[in-house]
Amino acid sequence: LNRSDEEVNLMLSVPDCFIYRCFLCYHTMVTMEKKKGRSPPTTVCFLPFLTPWSSIRMKSTCKIMITVSVNECNPVFQKSYDDAMERLEPSRLPCTCGCSGSCIHYGSYRRHVKAEGTKFLLTIQRVLCQNCRRSHALLPASLVPYSQIPLEDHVSLIETFEEGDSPEVILDKNPEMDDRTPFRLIRMYLLFWRERLLSGQIRLRPPVHLTQQCLSLFGRQFMQIKNTPNLFFSLPT
Repeated sequence: LNRSDEEVNLMLSVPDCFIYRCFLCYHTMVTMEKKKGRSPPTTVCFLPFLTPWSSIRMKSTCKIMITVSVNECNPVFQKSYDDAMERLEPSRLPCTCGCSGSCIHYGSYRRHVKAEGTKFLLTIQRVLCQNCRRSHALLPASLVPYSQIPLEDHVSLIETFEEGDSPEVILDKNPEMDDRTPFRLIRMYLLFWRERLLSGQIRLRPPVHLTQQCLSLFGRQFMQIKNTPNLFFSLPT
């Protein structure tokens, strides 16, 4: 990676070559890690996503998410989430290491969710890949990683904004949100997600298709703020 700017620009002058795109992503990640004073990763894992840009993931010790989608109901509350997880066979889940059939149950953690006018704790299950020893959180597709606001409220807020109405109307639907949250979410949407949806011709409805397309094209759930690897898994009905 100790190359001059001219060498880097020469390697990137062929945008259709996948190996050069890999080099760009790896070079960017190494630069960021060095700025943070951390050792850069030494290996790269390629995933079978739709685009090469989103298919590059660094092998590290960080946790990875798997978004689980249920066709008839994407659960938010604990009982519906537990019912869906009982139908899930961990051995069928994918992993970023490229191995399939090696995941086992590996504990759980709790996170807050603000939905239906209440704030409650949701216990999220984890699985562990026995091949690479990395843990994966099993999130329902109705949740946005690192956010206490459900995906449905994110979508409703963006629809309200795009129609020219006041974003504060979403507070009547979810009074647990504070007054600043709608404006913060809209700002994040304009900065990171509006152009992505337009470029991918992705619609906000239905949310299950929105989730699947965002994860396939960008490796993130819609409105996910952190670049944590996130895989999509559709639970059979």
